[in-house]
Amino acid sequence: MLPAWSSPKGGVVERILQYVELPNVMETANFQSNQIYLRGYRITEDMPIANKTLMEIKIMAETNPILFVVIVRGGRNIPPAGDQVLLPGDKIVAIMPRESFATFRALINSKAVKMNKIVVSGNTLTAIHLADALKPLAEKVVLADPDHDHGHMAASILEGVDVLYGDSTDAGVLDEINVKDADCFIAAGDQEDNIMSCLMAKAEGARMVIAIREDDRYSSLFDSIGLDHVINTREITLNAIIERIQTVSIGTYLKLKSTDTDVIRLKAGKHSSVAGKPLKELEKYFRRSVIIGCIIREGNVIIPWGGTVIEKGDEAIIFCKKEQLKSVNKLFNPPVNE
Repeated sequence: MLPAWSSPKGGVVERILQYVELPNVMETANFQSNQIYLRGYRITEDMPIANKTLMEIKIMAETNPILFVVIVRGGRNIPPAGDQVLLPGDKIVAIMPRESFATFRALINSKAVKMNKIVVSGNTLTAIHLADALKPLAEKVVLADPDHDHGHMAASILEGVDVLYGDSTDAGVLDEINVKDADCFIAAGDQEDNIMSCLMAKAEGARMVIAIREDDRYSSLFDSIGLDHVINTREITLNAIIERIQTVSIGTYLKLKSTDTDVIRLKAGKHSSVAGKPLKELEKYFRRSVIIGCIIREGNVIIPWGGTVIEKGDEAIIFCKKEQLKSVNKLFNPPVNE
């Protein structure tokens, strides 16, 4: 077993594991040292939560808190009120403490099962750590390394991983590793080659493909040409920085792909306008378009409801539109002279 990674590159590995452990997930992120899970999914008819109101789903979840913060239907955001029914085809984003994740999986009818085969390509440390970390999630893990010396080193330290030498932008190599049988193909090598190898692996029959890039340029184009997920390393690095800062917000924490919603993390300052009031009394400020997803108080995670009160010093993970960022930040940290 390789040593644990706590760097932003380790965050890339964690993000990919989230996509692999929950196939078909549309949005995924973990916060607060993996104590808080965010997951986005498309509702299908076979899910227990289909055609149920959010209040009914809360009862189904029993003592496991899960908050639905975004509902998108026909390209429109719908306020997540208690009497709102989730329909097949809706895109939803939910936030929950880690302990509620198993319940969430049951509600969306997604059982925890191993994949048969995962292929990782690349001659990077990220590729090696990925191959090692994926072993519990698949019956077979293959690392395709285009650099013979690097691949030899990888083979010497990886146990239970098949290491092959070859460039995954070569159709012959993809045929040799039987990529058509892969449940997942992950490109973790050269930035531009990652896109090409994923497109080729998808064309050959790989069921899910994931590429790593340093930015999110052309992300909508990549979606349209068949890439399942593109991992933005800059976004993950920013998240890692914010995770370690315990002061006021420094900007967007995460931008959801399925809707024009930003996720920000704010700390209720000394003169905060929201501190000391139950959330149901803040609608005059939020107008149901700003959602408090969770509150972090002295390291503890609170999934809020209408009667929850934000206290000074609390941190909140908030979902809102980009144009609302300034006003929401002002509510949590008003200028001292006001």
